[in-house]
Amino acid sequence: MPRIEALIMKAQLRWVGHVVRMDDARLPKMMIFSQLASGGVRLFEEKLPKSLDQKQQARKERIPNPTSAVTCPTCGRVCASAFGYHSYVRRH
Repeated sequence: MPRIEALIMKAQLRWVGHVVRMDDARLPKMMIFSQLASGGVRLFEEKLPKSLDQKQQARKERIPNPTSAVTCPTCGRVCASAFGYHSYVRRH
């Protein structure tokens, strides 16, 4: 039995073969083989809004809730929960 990746690749190649033989005025062919008006293809990282970086930084700097925070006795790191502390101690 072929792997799922092989089946997907086969279906994609079959579909691209149809698109190549299409008339140049067809929308699928225009979408695949056309150049973007604004330049080249943007990378995934360029598509992400800059606010995501700011949100990630704010999450990292957030102070844990003092009622559920657990401090490591050896290094003093503050973990947000007991589960996080036990996970941290395993790596410690």
